[in-house]
Order: sequence, then C-alpha cells, then structure tokens
Amino acid sequence: MLGLSAGSFARVLGTRQARRVAAGGLVGRFREAGTGLALILAVRGVHASFAVAGFASAAYLAGAAASRPGHGRWVDRAGLRFPLLVASGVNALLLVTVAAAAWQNADAWVMIVLSAGVGVTLPALSASLRAMWPRLAPAHSEQAYALDTLSYELSLIASPTLVGVIAVAATPAIALVVIAALGMSGTGVVAAAGVVDDRRHAANRDHAAPRGISRAVLLLITISLFVGSAEGSMTVLAPGIASAHHDHAAAGLLLSSFSAGSLLGALAYSALSDRGTLSERLIASTAGLTVGFVLLALLGDGVAGFAVCAALVGFALSPTLTIGFVAIRHAAPPGALTEAFTWASFAAAAGAAASQALVGILITGPGAAIALWVPAGIAAAALAAAVLTGRVQTLDAPQLDNAND
Repeated sequence: MLGLSAGSFARVLGTRQARRVAAGGLVGRFREAGTGLALILAVRGVHASFAVAGFASAAYLAGAAASRPGHGRWVDRAGLRFPLLVASGVNALLLVTVAAAAWQNADAWVMIVLSAGVGVTLPALSASLRAMWPRLAPAHSEQAYALDTLSYELSLIASPTLVGVIAVAATPAIALVVIAALGMSGTGVVAAAGVVDDRRHAANRDHAAPRGISRAVLLLITISLFVGSAEGSMTVLAPGIASAHHDHAAAGLLLSSFSAGSLLGALAYSALSDRGTLSERLIASTAGLTVGFVLLALLGDGVAGFAVCAALVGFALSPTLTIGFVAIRHAAPPGALTEAFTWASFAAAAGAAASQALVGILITGPGAAIALWVPAGIAAAALAAAVLTGRVQTLDAPQLDNAND
C-alpha cells in the first residue's frame, strides 16, 4: 500500500509547479491549523481566563466561517494571486497586532475584536488549493486530493505542536508572529505558482457569474456539514473519555490515534482510488465512517477501546473527505469551484462547532457513554445524504469547463 501510494503521489508531483504548490500549501496551512491555539494561549496569558480566551477563539472561528464563501467568490472572479496575497498580508498584519496587544496587556474586548479580524481575513488557501489541483495534475486528480488531505492532516498535527513548543520556550505572542510568517510565506509560494493559471483562465473568469450552489453541490455541502460535525465531536469526546477515567494525559494519545488513522486512510485511498465509480466510493466511505463511529459508541467508553476505534474512524474519514472534494469539483458549476469549496468548509466548521457544544453538554450531563452516539447518528445522516446525492446526479462525469482545466 505504501509503495502504491508513494508512486501515485510521485505522479501528482511530477511538475515543478505542483511541487511548489504542495510545499507552499503545507507551510501556509500552519496558519490555519495553529492560529486558534495560539490565540487561546495568548489571550489567556494576558487575562488568566479561559472564558475570555474562549470568546476570542469563538470570534476567530465565527469570522473565518462567515468570510469563507466571500473569499472563494473573490478568487473565482479575480483570480488566485491578488486575493490570496492581499488577504494573507492583512491577516499576517493582524496576527502581529494581536501579538503586540498581548505584549501591552490589552483589554479583553480589544483582543476579541482583533481575533475576529484575524478570522475574517484568513485567506481561502485550502479552497484555492483544491480548485488548483485538477489543473496541476489533470490525469491524477483523485490522487491529488488524497495528497491534499494528507497535507491538511499533517498540518493539523504539526502546527499545534509547534505553537505549544514556542509558547513554552518563549511566549504565545512569539508563536503568533511565527504562525503569521509561515502563513505568509507558504501562501505567497502558492499564489506565485498560480500566476500562469490566472492568465490562462482570465477569459473564463470574466463570465464567471454563476455561484457554486446547484442542487448536487448543496447535497455535497450537506455531507460536509455532517462529516465535519462528526469529526469535530472527536475534539471533545477524547478529553471527555480521558477525564471520565481520571487520565487527563490520555486525551492527547486518543487524538493522536485518530490522526494516525487519518494519515493511513489518506495513503490507502491514494492507492485504491480507481475502484468503482465516484458515487459508489462516496457511499462506501460514508458507510465505513458510520460503522467506525458505531463501533466507537459500542466500544469506546474505555481508553484502549476509544484509541482503537478512533483510529478506525480516522482511517475512514480521510477517504470520505477526499471523495467529497472530488465530487464537489465534478458537480460545481463553471467559474464557481473555489466558492463551492469554501461553502463546504463553512458547513464543516459550523457542524463541528455545533457538535462540540452538544457533546460537551452531554458529557457534563448524561455522560460520555451517551455522547459517543452523537457522531454515529451524524455519520448515518451523511450516509443517507451520500445515497441521495448519487440519485440526484452522476458525479463521475465532470462539468465540461472543469474537465478541460
């Protein structure tokens, strides 16, 4: 499996431009993956309050979610380079401003407002990358999306670790500055690599009036909502199970098991992406995700059982995410691909926020054993939506303009 995956990834990265985009995307995503933790640490360091830090983090997430579709529409209509560079520059400036505010012990409302600004200006890097891959690797687009999922998972593991190390070794404010620099440099590499692409598709963008919400895309966004909700619940379930067994240190191990399963799932899908039709793979992956969460509900009330089942859930999650990206690429109307991806990101973030709140309430009240069934039910809803999507539209024949990219 590893050999097949390495070979498929090598084909995706066969051009210098693709390698630059992959490297820049990985580095640039450190900002997406690490900013939330850096803000929490910085705000709590000033005000010694998790409540204030939580408000700042919520303001950041709300700002990022609300601005995603607008950023995507801007990229679709103005091209890749200018929107990414402008948003990235303003965002980096605001991150440095938050760091300066932390050094100056700014009031809580100042930190919260600045955090919201950081979210609003966060560039649509991931959505832009997913819109670029079909043109960078036209003969291997599914493997490219598997690589993209792998890159995203790596950033989710590496960036919070980097932020934590810098916060301990120096200060959280320094971590904000480092995250800003990494995000700026990585996004700049991606934007520079997309210059040729911008020029080649200028004519298409001039007529890119339609938005990315067709019936099929709406169903796929709904699947993103459910999958993001189920995935997001793991962030609260892991520490909840660890706390129930009076082993708080196990929370990190449980989440690491989940992430390790996701990495293996991305590798496995890249080697097996040619099996069956896209619609069949979407149904199969969401079915696998549902089975994984049901096993987690049945066997995950202990630390060891949770670790094993979390790895199984992660293994099914990566193919589900990858197939979702490919399906959106096939179903989105011409000229609205990036916007469609940003709507999917918005739905996933909103679903994660809602499920985390619900799971937290259930863990505090009825207990973790009841909370474990929440993602199982949500995954089942994703499976139902996948079946309905397959009936609404055949996803295996891409839209003409996207196919020709």
